[in-house]
Parts: sequence; structure tokens; C-alpha cells
Amino acid sequence: MKPASTRPALSASERAREVGAPTATRAPIPETTAFCTSSNPIRPLSTSTGGIFGAGLGAGRPDQVPVAKSDFIASALGEELGLFGLVAIIVLYLILVERGLRTSLVVRDAFGKLLAAGLAFGLAWQVFVILGGVTGLLPLTGLTTPFLAYGGSSLVANFGLIAILMRISDAARRPATPHAAPLPKLTDAPTEVVQQ
Repeated sequence: MKPASTRPALSASERAREVGAPTATRAPIPETTAFCTSSNPIRPLSTSTGGIFGAGLGAGRPDQVPVAKSDFIASALGEELGLFGLVAIIVLYLILVERGLRTSLVVRDAFGKLLAAGLAFGLAWQVFVILGGVTGLLPLTGLTTPFLAYGGSSLVANFGLIAILMRISDAARRPATPHAAPLPKLTDAPTEVVQQ
């Protein structure tokens, strides 16, 4: 007959802590929000299983990633496309932001400068918060990844953002139209000569 255990007997609170039962100092985490904690191993694990080149399109396991269609789409894409694919997607976002900021520098009116810079910064902030949440560096906020995640109103808003940036860029590259008559030449201007 085998002995039941060679470990010493544990108190009730030690057994609860070992089993993972909630104690008075730690509240239970509901099942619906369990994946939103920063200590969840699913976020970095699904991104890291893709490796450098990924498992291939359609070869990933998005069924093991919670909310893979919206919140964790970057994690699912990192698994399927790998590190190179995920970096390529981030570079595409950087190109969009860079073009928006370049447009804000080129446009002539102050409102267009502020609007283009704000829209480009908003797009960059949205991508930063999502990727920070997927990697566990930031808490999840419920934002969707622009142009990737499932969300109709977010997609329409992001296309509107790009349309406004394109309109500002078009207006910035058109030649300036004169608004008033040109100023008279300096030699034709009435002057008064003061002699000492």
C-alpha cells in the first residue's frame, strides 16, 4: 500500500492558495474578463508560436486566441505571418502616419496643419494602444486595430480619417491662388524722404 502523500498537512488557507481558490485578499476574476489580465500567457504565446516566418496563412490557431477577430487580431496575424509579417504590418501603419504628418507640414493654413497632425497622431495612438494591449504592456481598452479588426463603425471612421487626410494633402499640393491684387512695387510706393 502506497502512502497518500509525503507532504505535511496544510491549513485551509494554504490549501486554498495552492488550489487557486479565492481568498479574502484576492477577488475572483470572472470568466468573461479573464483574458484581459496582464498576466495571461495567451497573448505573447500565440504571437511567439508563429516564429520568424509564421505558420502560414490559415495555418494558425485563432480558435485558441480569445476575441481573435477584433481585440487580438494582431496576435492571430503574428502567429500566421510571423515576426516579419507583423513588422511589415507595423511598417504600413508607420507609412500612413508619416504621410499624414508630412501633409501637416506642407499644408498652408493653420487649421489644415492641426487637423492633419491630429488625425495622423490619432491613428498612431490607436495602433500603439492596440499593440501594447496585445503584447501585455498596456491594459486592453476595446479599441479596434485600424483596417484589420472586425468592426463596421470603426472601419468607416478610419476610412473617413484617410479621406480627410487625402483631401488635405490634395489641397496642400495645389498651387496657391492669389486672393487679392498684387502689392505695388516698392519703387512705385508713395514715400516721404526725411532729410536731416
